[in-house]
Amino acid sequence: MAWATYVIEGDPGRPIDRPRLTSAADSPLGEVALLHFEGELAEARGVAELVRHLTEHEYVPANEILILLRGDYRGTFSVPIKRALEDLGIGYSDPDVIARMLGEPQNQRILATFRLLVDPEDSLAWSTLLLLAQGI
Repeated sequence: MAWATYVIEGDPGRPIDRPRLTSAADSPLGEVALLHFEGELAEARGVAELVRHLTEHEYVPANEILILLRGDYRGTFSVPIKRALEDLGIGYSDPDVIARMLGEPQNQRILATFRLLVDPEDSLAWSTLLLLAQGI
């Protein structure tokens, strides 16, 4: 906890009036490590290898491993990590997949149609179909 607090409070952009980071009373113990890689591809491979090591040798359940990214404009950081995980045959969950799926007009059309099958008076579904229709 002290290490995390040191790193977070060392952020020059962190507001000075923000409260200190504290653990919840029932938080389990954990580990923190600072790793250095020679570039983004080496970092992606290193993260994937670490995940493999944790699941295969330390017997950490995959659903207990979380990879956090500070930002990810257009997949700059996540795409190389996803590819490295795939190369090792390691599955992952992508929280942005739903947003991407719902961003596709064809999927929006299907979802709106299903909503109308349940409730023919669903104004949001009708509005969605009208917005997606060409020339209306």
